[in-house]
Amino acid sequence: APSELADALADFHPADLAEIVADLDPEDAMAALHAVPLDLVPAMFEYLDPGQRAQLIGALPLATAATIAGQMSADERADLLGEIPEELRESLLARMHPDDSREVARLLEYPPNCAGGLMTTEYLSFPAHLTAGELLDRIRQAAPQTESIYTAYLTSEPSHHLAGVVSLRDVLMNDPRRPATEFMVENVVTVLPDTDQEEVARLISKYDLISVPVVDPQGRVLGVVTVDDVIDVLQEE
Repeated sequence: APSELADALADFHPADLAEIVADLDPEDAMAALHAVPLDLVPAMFEYLDPGQRAQLIGALPLATAATIAGQMSADERADLLGEIPEELRESLLARMHPDDSREVARLLEYPPNCAGGLMTTEYLSFPAHLTAGELLDRIRQAAPQTESIYTAYLTSEPSHHLAGVVSLRDVLMNDPRRPATEFMVENVVTVLPDTDQEEVARLISKYDLISVPVVDPQGRVLGVVTVDDVIDVLQEE
């Protein structure tokens, strides 16, 4: 029964839900999708094969599809919208929050197999003049809307050029009154938007990074590529 199926699926991890749906034919996949609790569907979509999730999103009502896409992480949302026909993409963008629509449009400007196409715009960035205590407060406030909170990028004011990077561990271990400029790492490994995905993966592996910032030629942060995206790249390569 649909209610029993929904109760059973509610206990699964989104990755396991995606694995279940991936093994079904299109008709049964849609039936299972309708049974998955709506709050789990956006995360599940991030684990689905690109072709299958494009097929599923196209078979859903526009309002439902826009809700799902709007709750996905920025990079995965852009990937999804890049996989579907242009007419459907425009219809979904029109129903999404304007900020999300603009972000998707910007990310879709980059080829999918380069740093710009892999990056997410959901990252931590703060002025470098803050103290450890102020940084911790800012991280706490930004955490619900950020894909990863373990690394924060610090920028100079007012140019917003990348000045350094701190880990959450650094912030927690330092005196709350100590300026971030005294413990941040200034020699930050960065990539340009057109850096090939294999080179991005190599750098993250070589330097054991959680993420690598993508900067423009002037040194301003555009986004970050996280290690989970690099794992996907390595599997693909």
